[in-house]
Amino acid sequence: MPTESKFRSIKLVNVHNHRSQFFNHYHMVKSDDFARQIESWQPDKPVIETPYLSWYYWPSEFFTFLTQLSIIGLESYVIGAVYEELGIRGVLNEHIKYLKKPRTIPGARGLGTAGINFNLMPALISDELSLKNVNVNLWEEIELFYKEIRNQIFHGMQLDTQNLNEIIPIFELLADVYEWIDSWHNPNDVIPGSDWFTKLDRA
Repeated sequence: MPTESKFRSIKLVNVHNHRSQFFNHYHMVKSDDFARQIESWQPDKPVIETPYLSWYYWPSEFFTFLTQLSIIGLESYVIGAVYEELGIRGVLNEHIKYLKKPRTIPGARGLGTAGINFNLMPALISDELSLKNVNVNLWEEIELFYKEIRNQIFHGMQLDTQNLNEIIPIFELLADVYEWIDSWHNPNDVIPGSDWFTKLDRA
């Protein structure tokens, strides 16, 4: 079993990789090809081909895997975005301890992961950037999503559907949260030309 020394925080370049991965997954789940694969899936032909892997199991398990991976990416990206913005503003050193241990941020006691990540974390930059202050409706949606879906699939449960139309709204919601992050953090400020993954085709 890995000891504490076997773990490290996700490097910023990997955080950007998570974002580009979401770009690919978002467009994949909305593609006609993916829809055809899910519709034609049968237990005797259990394969779903994706740009990253070939999946030989039920679609419901794959939906769960994709959702978990996308949530991990979003949570990593918001911390990375705050890190970068604090650095740009020259106040990283006074807040770095909170980025390493988010639950030590003043006011974090009693809050869930969503409240810390999407309200307290960006408030380290400015209170005006907290999701609940920018878009209360989106905050309420993501808070409910964490309670009813995110926390469930991170604690031993899985999605119980093979209906792609029930999965697409999850990716639309996560895309909405990424758009909120884009409103206060431009990755081009850190790596010029890296904002291609912010340009989702939301049609």
